[in-house]
Amino acid sequence: MKKLIAAALTLTLLTALTGAVASDAGTAADPLITREYADNEYTQALLALGQETMDTVLAALYDRADAIATGEGVLTYTAGREAFAGEGDVTLGLGGSFILTEGAAAVVYEAGEVIDTSTGQVVPSGSALAPLTRYFVTEDTEALFRTDDRSAYVLDGPYSLEGLAQRQYALYEDVRGNEWYASAVIFSYENQLFQDWDAPLYRGVEGASRAEMIYALWVTAGRPETDAVSPFTDLTEEWYIPAVNWAYEHKITNGSGAEDLFRPGESLSRAQIVTMIYRWSGDLGLDVSGRGDLTVFPDYESIPDWAAESVSWASHTGLILGFDDHTFQPAANIARAEAATILQRFIPKAGSALPGHPSPDTDEASGENDLASTVE
Repeated sequence: MKKLIAAALTLTLLTALTGAVASDAGTAADPLITREYADNEYTQALLALGQETMDTVLAALYDRADAIATGEGVLTYTAGREAFAGEGDVTLGLGGSFILTEGAAAVVYEAGEVIDTSTGQVVPSGSALAPLTRYFVTEDTEALFRTDDRSAYVLDGPYSLEGLAQRQYALYEDVRGNEWYASAVIFSYENQLFQDWDAPLYRGVEGASRAEMIYALWVTAGRPETDAVSPFTDLTEEWYIPAVNWAYEHKITNGSGAEDLFRPGESLSRAQIVTMIYRWSGDLGLDVSGRGDLTVFPDYESIPDWAAESVSWASHTGLILGFDDHTFQPAANIARAEAATILQRFIPKAGSALPGHPSPDTDEASGENDLASTVE
């Protein structure tokens, strides 16, 4: 890259200065300068000037990049196109683009140009923006895109946010900004809970597999190493094997049915996920003594005996809620978005019991972890 920039700068300077020399050139019989003189003097001087100019430009670029990387710069850069939502002011610099996907937005700027890439026309300052249209910010322009609380939009390039505007979800092709699980998508994306967190599809409504959930718990625990080896003979993929070994060591899972089978691809039920988290909470030293009244669920008799204690605890803490008809449906598959939501509720309250997290909320009277405060 440095060589390409250097060559471009040098060529530009050579072209400019050579033109100036040619304008003053004499005749062939009476040249003002000789070819030898030009080669020995002008060419070397131009190359030196080009190198100096290149170094100056690159130094400024590197300083700017370093300032942004260390948090000292004003603008942040997206990693490709990323989706955002919320009311606020979004400032875009040179090379940034804005695509409104929902709601309303307008653009305001004092100098420079913002281009509607679908028409190639300049968008006047103060204009309302059309949905699904890419607006590109040109040189010497700092454009302010004002959004409302219904807005969802895609950014690309340098940006800064003010107000309530925030990254709402990673840009998955099957996720819209107003999905009920939008915040869970952010959470799972930023914490890399799922092995395919950077895939084009989030698959939020699909069932979470046993391997996926154990992997998510392992990631949440800080990817701890273990010398333990589980007895399961059906573990075939490297990405989840360390997680299953860790979960077996900590008695978070005992397998599925047969002693030597884990069944990693099998969908996880609602009763199974709360049992895993209940066991993990006890292993972390959290208070798991709280119990809720299972009879609040019309189908409470369908909750298996092995899961009754953990479901009662999860109901008490609010980690998992009933459906619209108030049933619990213990055998129903837990969706990936639901699994991420449960962890999103659990992790802040587990607090310092987990690596890199602050202390959990505590009850002033008893000092116990206030997991029940997660009830929505």
